[in-house]
Amino acid sequence: MKKWLLLCAAVVVSTSCSKSDAPPEPDEILGTFVIVSDTYSFYIDYGADSGVIGVMLERPEEPPVYFPFYCSTYRGIPDVRIDVWVNAAEDQIWVRSSWEGYEDLAFHRVGSDLCITSYGENGPILVPTPQSFGSGVGAKQPALPEFHVKNVLAVTHTN
Repeated sequence: MKKWLLLCAAVVVSTSCSKSDAPPEPDEILGTFVIVSDTYSFYIDYGADSGVIGVMLERPEEPPVYFPFYCSTYRGIPDVRIDVWVNAAEDQIWVRSSWEGYEDLAFHRVGSDLCITSYGENGPILVPTPQSFGSGVGAKQPALPEFHVKNVLAVTHTN
Protein backbone atom coordinates (compact mmCIF):
# COMPACT_ATOMS: atom_id res chain seq x y z
CA MET A 1 0.00 0.00 0.00
CA LYS A 2 2.84 2.42 0.84
CA LYS A 3 4.44 1.73 -2.55
CA TRP A 4 1.12 2.47 -4.27
CA LEU A 5 0.72 5.78 -2.41
CA LEU A 6 4.31 6.72 -3.18
CA LEU A 7 3.78 5.93 -6.88
CA CYS A 8 0.56 8.00 -6.97
CA ALA A 9 2.30 10.92 -5.27
CA ALA A 10 5.14 10.75 -7.80
CA VAL A 11 2.67 10.77 -10.71
CA VAL A 12 0.80 13.78 -9.26
CA VAL A 13 4.03 15.72 -8.72
CA SER A 14 5.38 14.93 -12.19
CA THR A 15 2.05 15.83 -13.83
CA SER A 16 1.81 19.15 -12.01
CA CYS A 17 5.43 19.97 -12.84
CA SER A 18 4.99 19.23 -16.52
CA LYS A 19 1.91 21.50 -16.71
CA SER A 20 3.83 24.43 -15.25
CA ASP A 21 6.62 23.89 -17.80
CA ALA A 22 4.20 24.23 -20.70
CA PRO A 23 4.56 27.51 -22.62
CA PRO A 24 1.85 30.04 -21.79
CA GLU A 25 -0.95 30.49 -24.28
CA PRO A 26 -3.24 33.48 -24.76
CA ASP A 27 -6.71 33.32 -23.24
CA GLU A 28 -8.59 34.12 -26.46
CA ILE A 29 -7.79 34.06 -30.20
CA LEU A 30 -9.71 36.72 -32.16
CA GLY A 31 -8.63 35.80 -35.69
CA THR A 32 -5.81 34.23 -37.69
CA PHE A 33 -4.22 34.62 -41.12
CA VAL A 34 -1.22 33.06 -42.89
CA ILE A 35 1.43 34.76 -45.02
CA VAL A 36 3.92 32.47 -46.73
CA SER A 37 4.56 29.96 -43.91
CA ASP A 38 4.03 32.33 -40.97
CA THR A 39 0.79 32.20 -39.00
CA TYR A 40 -0.38 35.42 -37.30
CA SER A 41 -3.06 35.17 -34.61
CA PHE A 42 -4.58 38.14 -32.82
CA TYR A 43 -5.09 37.37 -29.16
CA ILE A 44 -6.35 38.66 -25.85
CA ASP A 45 -4.60 37.65 -22.65
CA TYR A 46 -5.95 38.49 -19.21
CA GLY A 47 -3.83 38.97 -16.10
CA ALA A 48 -5.03 39.41 -12.54
CA ASP A 49 -5.47 43.15 -13.14
CA SER A 50 -4.65 43.67 -16.81
CA GLY A 51 -5.69 42.82 -20.33
CA VAL A 52 -3.47 42.68 -23.42
CA ILE A 53 -4.23 42.56 -27.13
CA GLY A 54 -1.41 41.40 -29.36
CA VAL A 55 -0.24 39.27 -32.25
CA MET A 56 1.12 35.76 -31.83
CA LEU A 57 3.57 34.80 -34.59
CA GLU A 58 4.09 31.12 -35.28
CA ARG A 59 6.83 30.03 -37.66
CA PRO A 60 7.52 26.43 -38.63
CA GLU A 61 9.88 24.62 -36.27
CA GLU A 62 9.97 27.56 -33.81
CA PRO A 63 8.09 28.33 -30.60
CA PRO A 64 5.48 31.09 -30.89
CA VAL A 65 6.47 34.68 -30.10
CA TYR A 66 4.24 37.59 -29.13
CA PHE A 67 3.98 41.25 -30.10
CA PRO A 68 1.58 42.96 -27.64
CA PHE A 69 0.22 46.27 -28.91
CA TYR A 70 -2.42 47.31 -26.38
CA CYS A 71 -2.45 46.96 -22.62
CA SER A 72 -5.27 47.80 -20.24
CA THR A 73 -4.62 48.43 -16.56
CA TYR A 74 -7.79 46.61 -15.61
CA ARG A 75 -8.80 43.09 -16.52
CA GLY A 76 -11.23 44.09 -19.26
CA ILE A 77 -10.57 44.95 -22.90
CA PRO A 78 -12.77 47.61 -24.50
CA ASP A 79 -14.75 46.89 -27.66
CA VAL A 80 -12.20 46.97 -30.48
CA ARG A 81 -12.06 46.44 -34.23
CA ILE A 82 -8.84 45.12 -35.78
CA ASP A 83 -8.14 45.44 -39.51
CA VAL A 84 -5.10 43.87 -41.15
CA TRP A 85 -3.66 44.74 -44.55
CA VAL A 86 -0.73 43.33 -46.50
CA ASN A 87 1.00 44.76 -49.55
CA ALA A 88 0.97 42.99 -52.95
CA ALA A 89 4.37 41.38 -52.30
CA GLU A 90 3.05 40.07 -48.94
CA ASP A 91 6.15 41.25 -47.10
CA GLN A 92 4.64 44.14 -45.11
CA ILE A 93 1.72 44.08 -42.67
CA TRP A 94 -0.28 46.98 -41.21
CA VAL A 95 -2.63 46.51 -38.29
CA ARG A 96 -5.18 49.17 -37.36
CA SER A 97 -6.96 48.82 -34.06
CA SER A 98 -9.91 51.12 -33.40
CA TRP A 99 -12.08 51.68 -30.37
CA GLU A 100 -14.16 54.58 -29.17
CA GLY A 101 -12.05 57.73 -29.20
CA TYR A 102 -8.80 55.97 -30.14
CA GLU A 103 -7.08 54.46 -33.15
CA ASP A 104 -3.62 52.95 -33.54
CA LEU A 105 -1.57 51.66 -36.47
CA ALA A 106 1.15 49.03 -36.13
CA PHE A 107 3.61 47.82 -38.78
CA HIS A 108 5.55 44.58 -39.26
CA ARG A 109 7.86 43.46 -42.05
CA VAL A 110 7.45 39.72 -42.74
CA GLY A 111 10.57 37.83 -41.67
CA SER A 112 11.57 40.56 -39.22
CA ASP A 113 11.64 40.25 -35.46
CA LEU A 114 10.42 43.80 -34.96
CA CYS A 115 7.02 45.44 -34.80
CA ILE A 116 6.53 49.19 -34.82
CA THR A 117 3.64 50.36 -32.64
CA SER A 118 2.71 53.60 -30.91
CA TYR A 119 4.90 52.33 -28.05
CA GLY A 120 7.93 52.30 -30.34
CA GLU A 121 9.93 49.58 -32.03
CA ASN A 122 9.43 46.33 -30.15
CA GLY A 123 10.92 42.88 -30.47
CA PRO A 124 9.05 39.68 -29.77
CA ILE A 125 8.55 38.25 -26.31
CA LEU A 126 8.02 34.62 -25.32
CA VAL A 127 4.83 35.14 -23.30
CA PRO A 128 1.51 36.77 -24.27
CA THR A 129 1.62 39.41 -21.51
CA PRO A 130 4.78 41.48 -20.96
CA GLN A 131 6.10 42.34 -17.51
CA SER A 132 6.18 45.99 -18.55
CA PHE A 133 4.80 47.86 -21.52
CA GLY A 134 6.08 50.71 -23.63
CA SER A 135 9.82 50.21 -23.39
CA GLY A 136 10.38 50.13 -27.12
CA VAL A 137 12.68 52.53 -28.90
CA GLY A 138 10.75 55.31 -30.60
CA ALA A 139 10.34 54.82 -34.33
CA LYS A 140 8.21 56.41 -36.99
CA GLN A 141 5.38 54.16 -38.11
CA PRO A 142 5.12 53.72 -41.88
CA ALA A 143 1.79 55.05 -43.12
CA LEU A 144 -0.76 52.68 -44.56
CA PRO A 145 -0.61 53.06 -48.35
CA GLU A 146 -3.90 53.93 -50.01
CA PHE A 147 -3.41 51.43 -52.82
CA HIS A 148 -1.74 48.08 -53.58
CA VAL A 149 -2.78 46.60 -50.25
CA LYS A 150 -5.40 44.00 -49.50
CA ASN A 151 -7.40 43.48 -46.34
CA VAL A 152 -6.67 39.96 -45.04
CA LEU A 153 -8.49 40.08 -41.71
CA ALA A 154 -11.15 42.13 -39.96
CA VAL A 155 -12.25 41.12 -36.48
CA THR A 156 -14.28 42.80 -33.76
CA HIS A 157 -14.10 42.08 -30.04
CA THR A 158 -17.09 43.12 -27.96
CA ASN A 159 -17.66 42.70 -24.25
